[in-house]
Amino acid sequence: LRATAPQPSPAEPLELIIDALPVLVSFVGADLRYRSVNAAYERWFGVAKRDVVGKHLAEVLGEEAFAAVRPHAERALAGGIARFETTAPYRDGGARVIEGTYVPQPAVDGSVAGFVALVADITARKTLERTRDQMIDRSVQLLRITAAIADAVTSDEVYAALVDHVAE
Repeated sequence: LRATAPQPSPAEPLELIIDALPVLVSFVGADLRYRSVNAAYERWFGVAKRDVVGKHLAEVLGEEAFAAVRPHAERALAGGIARFETTAPYRDGGARVIEGTYVPQPAVDGSVAGFVALVADITARKTLERTRDQMIDRSVQLLRITAAIADAVTSDEVYAALVDHVAE
């Protein structure tokens, strides 16, 4: 007879997949307490998943970060999907620019039982976008200066072009 490995329960592969994601995934109850979280919470906050479950969002995120996401949580608890971008100054994870989606989950009686939260750290992307925008602005300014110098005929016109366009 050949030995077979025990088959995982249907929930185990899903939990493995969700834990492997580089984003925060959680279910938050109507009382704003975590009911379930993925392993990304351990990586972001340095706290075991079991130590997050049952805690209020403000306890885990810190008061400032909670204030940043609270309106979105309230929207989800009112039955609307909340999609947002904000800077969240986490107590135990530093400030991060996040992109979040909160999806309300109905209870049997039709009320909202809570919401599923998906939160990604987009700090690096936003930093690159700011750098790109600064480089574009600088390039445009350099093009204006170059064009003004190219149009200048006398040294006085070159000087005026530089002074006028560098000051912009």
